[in-house]
Amino acid sequence: MLLTTVVLGLVAAVVGLAILARRLAVPYPVLLVLGGLVLSCVPGLPRVTLDPELVVLLFLPPAIYAQARTTALRDLWRDRGPLALLAVGLVLVTTLTVAVVAHALMPGLPWASAVLLGAIVAPTDTVAASAVLCRLGLSQRLLALIEGEGLLNDAIALVLAHAAVAAVLAGRLNVGADLLTFGWTCAGGIAVGLLAGWLLAHVRRTLDDPPIENTLSLLTPYTAYLCAAWLGASGVLAVVTVGVYLGRRGPRIMSAPTRLRADAIWEQVDFTLNGLIFILIGLQLPSILVALAARGPLRLVAESAALGVTVILIRCAWVGLMSLAPSQRISGRIATPLGWPEGALVAWSGARGIVSLAAALALPRLTSMGQPFPGREQIIVSTFGVILCTLVGQGLSLGPLVRWLGVRDNGAAQTETRMARAVTAQAALAQLETDACTASLPAAVMEPVRASYRARARPTAGRTPRGTRSLNAERQLALRRRLLDVERTRLIQLRDQAQIGDHALQAVQHELDLEQVRLDQLLAHRRGEPEGACAEEVPGLHPRR
Repeated sequence: MLLTTVVLGLVAAVVGLAILARRLAVPYPVLLVLGGLVLSCVPGLPRVTLDPELVVLLFLPPAIYAQARTTALRDLWRDRGPLALLAVGLVLVTTLTVAVVAHALMPGLPWASAVLLGAIVAPTDTVAASAVLCRLGLSQRLLALIEGEGLLNDAIALVLAHAAVAAVLAGRLNVGADLLTFGWTCAGGIAVGLLAGWLLAHVRRTLDDPPIENTLSLLTPYTAYLCAAWLGASGVLAVVTVGVYLGRRGPRIMSAPTRLRADAIWEQVDFTLNGLIFILIGLQLPSILVALAARGPLRLVAESAALGVTVILIRCAWVGLMSLAPSQRISGRIATPLGWPEGALVAWSGARGIVSLAAALALPRLTSMGQPFPGREQIIVSTFGVILCTLVGQGLSLGPLVRWLGVRDNGAAQTETRMARAVTAQAALAQLETDACTASLPAAVMEPVRASYRARARPTAGRTPRGTRSLNAERQLALRRRLLDVERTRLIQLRDQAQIGDHALQAVQHELDLEQVRLDQLLAHRRGEPEGACAEEVPGLHPRR
């Protein structure tokens, strides 16, 4: 009963704080963390203690998968050089630099534990980054780069942290064995993700039941994560890989009703889990401070602030060096380096989150010799301090920084979306003209459809919803329904030929899916079938009568 009350109370707190954050125009992760801190100080409330393994298993896979399934693969590949420098190079530099600073600030902290602390605070958090940046109106390139970094650097940092834990437990560092472990962890995680994605894609291709398919979708990140962990590979990389793979294959293997429901389900899961993650971070403060009460609050604050500033300065310096790199020609296109406004924003978008906290809390309490794990409490409180410094400090200032730098979306994604609408409409129009020569459809059926597609085939035209007034014949409905398949096929070709990105495909695909469900419901109504006989009924998509 107490657990149920706590969970419901936390969900209610997430909703209330998210509403308040919207009213105050503050990133909701920041307010949730601060709200958790305030709640942790209220006397009489039950203390919430996180089980690190439960946090990693329950929260991390779906949170990562929700981001990976909508990742713009073309944008990541275009900026693979900067992405590698951020996800790999910056993690290594941050780990070593933080280790040096931590060892100097905490003389009793062994070098292996200092390196461990550096590896724990090195990765940015994709959940935190997306939650803070998604409402700032940034270009798709910047969002893809920052989110892609957060998806990939977790695995690199966690592998380094695992090696550092092994060194602390064994009392020495085995470079050769650690390099082999690193290679298998990365390669194995990617292999597990690809295999899981391939198998699940074949299974889902045989299904045509949205509830079953979406239940399978919810199980996908957990399955990939657990299989990779069982094999000693990176569960994070496995989840990222299977998410990107199925996101890429989704337009071919999922029906329109399934896709619409999946988008709604994952949007809700993403918000709920993110909210609980950030408020739980704030609630951990009392239990963390109890372990280090003897060190003094001022000293703890000073050490945590110094490490937070170190992490921020390292990132700023590294991104500044990246901006000096020359342009590269990739796949016939010029990949320009980040300019100083974009580079400044990337440098300031290094929030840490649940990955770092869970990695710190999961540290063993005892070594293999039965001795206390050296520096465990110091690592935990320092990690928490870095999370507060980056998430709250940088999160609150990102909005003003974006306005001051003038970094805004250049409209490239919207241009691609309009182009995709026009090209798919042209493909449908070409198919319609072919049908006019081969099919004996009356002009009353053909002309309204032809006129609507000619209007939308203009690149500047938007896609307007199709009302029911023009759909006055069953044959016209069936014709429009069949042309949607032509549009969808052409849309996927545009994506595969790299003429549009994943975001443009998702936008136009969503419009086609909505239209397909409407037409299926209208056809079912005209034929006297129960609504949903042609397609699964989706709330809010009934045609107006």
